[in-house]
Amino acid sequence: MKCVLTFIIILFVLTRPALATSSIVINEFQTSTPQQVELYNNGTEAVDISGWFIDDNGGTTFFTVPESTILWPNTCLSFASSFGFNTASADAVRLFNATAQPTATNAQIVDSFSYDKITDATTKNLQRIPDGSSIWVSSLPSIDHLNLNGVPCTPPPTPTVTSTPTRTPTPSKAPTPSPTNIPQTTYSSPSTYEKIAITEALPNPIAGQNEWVELYNGNDFTVSLESWYIDDVPDAGANPYKFFLTIPPHAYSAIDLPNAMFNNDGDTIRILDRNETQKDVISYQSISEAYTVNRSNTATSEVCLAPPSRGVLNNPCAPSTPVVDTASPSAALNTVPSWSTPNLSARAIYPLPASSAGPLSIKPATSLGGKRPTFSYNRAPNILSMRQLNPIINGMLITSIACSLLTIALVLFKMKLW
Repeated sequence: MKCVLTFIIILFVLTRPALATSSIVINEFQTSTPQQVELYNNGTEAVDISGWFIDDNGGTTFFTVPESTILWPNTCLSFASSFGFNTASADAVRLFNATAQPTATNAQIVDSFSYDKITDATTKNLQRIPDGSSIWVSSLPSIDHLNLNGVPCTPPPTPTVTSTPTRTPTPSKAPTPSPTNIPQTTYSSPSTYEKIAITEALPNPIAGQNEWVELYNGNDFTVSLESWYIDDVPDAGANPYKFFLTIPPHAYSAIDLPNAMFNNDGDTIRILDRNETQKDVISYQSISEAYTVNRSNTATSEVCLAPPSRGVLNNPCAPSTPVVDTASPSAALNTVPSWSTPNLSARAIYPLPASSAGPLSIKPATSLGGKRPTFSYNRAPNILSMRQLNPIINGMLITSIACSLLTIALVLFKMKLW
């Protein structure tokens, strides 16, 4: 009987919520003064994090979480201290449970994040978007609020139980932060830009990879897209995905989608600004695995299928791939930018025909007065094609077989004479 009771007690201790530490993550941190770290519980059970430790990458000083600190499911708690985070060089933020101090050999790390030199530490924090995910971005501070939408994430205050039966006046509600005080509502960039175009997308990636959408900045200056959205068909399909992205002038940049959004048998891809105003859109029909929807010219809405060319000039269209004009009557929602740029890819069949095979020649953008680079294929001189080599190879093969048969016949003839 004692053994059974002992087993039940051990089982209760090992399975109680306070030990569900894997659900606690570092959700955001601020390296400028005052330095702060926000923890987030993306699990379904409350976790007692009393006596846990927050530390940078080494050293002998660290922060200890106060006693009686409970982190409830889908809530956050932040702590301010002199953590010693570096901004001029690489460093790390580490979270340890209460097993042992970070300097001990048996210390148990729960979560960590390493970063390089931070150039905008005075205005930006490093944070997970969506909250609790594996995607880290540099964005405006949102301590004690969800990074994705700015909703407060701190747990509600615990009500105080009194033994006095006297009726008290109607209790005032806990103060709710005014939306104007939420950091995400203050942006350092305009709410919209022109000349932002969708140039490529991967709706049907290989298993284990993410869908992504590539954007092109046709302006002569860097743009900072803060709280912009990627969406499919309006008011249907998946929920819009909020992202933060900086694109240099006349350059490409891609956004990885944490969850599948687009259909493989045809869909629409839209880009919306902070005001949820549509800035660009393309549509496609069925898509093969690992091929991208390729837009060759931002002055039109034509797309085709091509091998991926993320972050660089688009690859030519794949063989036997029809060019689809997404501005057809069935895609009335499509709009085309009013600005135009040179073709983003050669309108040749991929792979390139032998008549144009050869080294790739690229003209630097500086030689074009700031315009986007152009490219051409130079035919390699004095190289025989496979069609020209086939007769020679076939002749050598026939000669080799004939010599082998003759050798076998001679060996058999000698054996018979012997």
